[in-house]
Amino acid sequence: MYSPLQRLNQVFMFSVSLLAVLAVVANFLSLFQESKASVDVTFNNIILNPNPHIDEAYVQFDINADLRSFFTWNTKQLFVYVVAEYKTDNAVRNEVVLWDDIITNEPNSLINKKEVHSEYRFKDKGLRSNNITLSLQWNLLPHSGVLSFFTQGADSRIFPSHKTGN
Repeated sequence: MYSPLQRLNQVFMFSVSLLAVLAVVANFLSLFQESKASVDVTFNNIILNPNPHIDEAYVQFDINADLRSFFTWNTKQLFVYVVAEYKTDNAVRNEVVLWDDIITNEPNSLINKKEVHSEYRFKDKGLRSNNITLSLQWNLLPHSGVLSFFTQGADSRIFPSHKTGN
């Protein structure tokens, strides 16, 4: 005869196994869902404060993005961020995050922001007269499955060679 603890253990292990199988099926089904985004990121204003040791830039930009199609039954949240990409003498590829947001529901995934100021400092040697590209990137964090990365909406500008703005 089985004791009550053995029976409870058997029910518990069956439940855990069933949940694991459901998570695998959910992950497999989410691979077939196709999502498309409409993204536009554009520069508004660039203020450059050069000095002999390091250049500091303040960037203002507009973001228009429709990421609603990425919200499905398996989406927990989207981590959305604007990245500035450029080259310098020291590195072939530099990336700096200027703005970020965490989106947890579908209505908030329609982003329409004007004149957004960079949240983080943008400092580096070699920003003067350099071609900088802005793009919107996001990570899709599912309830179950693999983390996905997406990039879209690039806008390029050449930074000024001298001090601009205030």
